Amino acid sequence: MRNDHLGKYLNDFERLIDTPFMHLDKIEWWLLKYADFHSDITTYYRDNNISYSPNSDIEAHPLYPIIINFHLFLDFYHFLDEITEYARREVYFKEEIKEYHRIKASKVKSKEWLIKNLNFGLGPHPQFITDANAFENDEMIVIHEQHDVIFYLNRKHFSAVLEFIEIFEGEVETQQILSEKLDC
Repeated sequence: MRNDHLGKYLNDFERLIDTPFMHLDKIEWWLLKYADFHSDITTYYRDNNISYSPNSDIEAHPLYPIIINFHLFLDFYHFLDEITEYARREVYFKEEIKEYHRIKASKVKSKEWLIKNLNFGLGPHPQFITDANAFENDEMIVIHEQHDVIFYLNRKHFSAVLEFIEIFEGEVETQQILSEKLDC
């Protein structure tokens, strides 16, 4: 497997940061550029029985000196892929917010809406979504990734997902749906 990308993937990414906000199409381009390398690493992991989970500690393995750098690359790739995935889901979240506002007066229908959206509402949200809701900057989401790469995302590209999560969490608290769902 060629690993000539290992030394330059961060530099390639940092060169894309040329405006106050990181453009999502630039992130997509970077992901596309490194997709084959990502695939080579995951194939190498599978062939050598190396397990990988994003942002997890690397288990003891005879190939540790080789895979530590691969693992860091996979974490960075996964992180950027999560960002674009949430941006792509904006349309879905906008529709669900509209639906919620139509049915929120009905306790039964809003409970059905919550159950329908359990996977999205309770799923593990990436840290950038958690930070965005916590700090509530009107313009940007600050990304400080573990590789010391700092960039900013335009908050409007994630407005629906951020609003959806706030609505969902508020409704969960109001209706205490989780305890009922777990009792079923």
